[in-house]
Amino acid sequence: MDKNIKASITVEASFCVPIFFLVLFSLLYEFNILFGINENYAKLYDAADRYAIYSHDTNENNSDKSEYSYEKIRMLTDNIASFLNGKNIISWTDKGGYKVCYMKYKKKVPFGMAGFGQNFYHQMVVSEYAGKSMLTDETAGDEDVYITETGKVYHTHSDCTYLKPSVKRVFADKIDGMRNLSGGKYKRCEHCLKYSKTVGIYIYITDYGDRYHMSGHCSGIKRNIKKVKKSKVGGMLECNKCMERG
Repeated sequence: MDKNIKASITVEASFCVPIFFLVLFSLLYEFNILFGINENYAKLYDAADRYAIYSHDTNENNSDKSEYSYEKIRMLTDNIASFLNGKNIISWTDKGGYKVCYMKYKKKVPFGMAGFGQNFYHQMVVSEYAGKSMLTDETAGDEDVYITETGKVYHTHSDCTYLKPSVKRVFADKIDGMRNLSGGKYKRCEHCLKYSKTVGIYIYITDYGDRYHMSGHCSGIKRNIKKVKKSKVGGMLECNKCMERG
């Protein structure tokens, strides 16, 4: 009789233990998915936020999406590629007159039937909010002004020298003795020369910049400009050059 009881316990354990670990691993995997979803929401928010601010260029082509926005979107997509099996999942669409940034994908589970998994869809509606104006309604005005991705001032003229700097090609061995029009020295560009220890015969500078570049098309030279209403620039001050021109 005792032998039969022991055998019964052994059979039950052979069924229960695998089921227990299967449930445990399933719960752990669900928590891992939730962690990945939270990370994706944060990156999606970052993509929508950057796109909302710098999605419009004021170039001749009047492009709706600037090179800066797409470059950032590609960078953000690469960051989440490992979680989503390397697929490019950040997309853009129009819904009810609003730009929507969304991701749609299927996350497979490491066990079970082939093709079994969970479908996910996340979206962010792009807002053009650019800060709260510190001016009163009477003085804020509604004129168009221009801002850049890293600028701390706004510009009233789209052809301001700070927005469209003149690029000059100079000999690299002369750069140590050169100064910009503000009297400052030129330093290595943190973009195009970040991973390069040497430069060529020629480098590129601007009149008011403080960096020298390997290419005249470096993102450190190009300004990604957005035209906004003056009432949306918040506490930004006006550019001195634009102020002098009136």
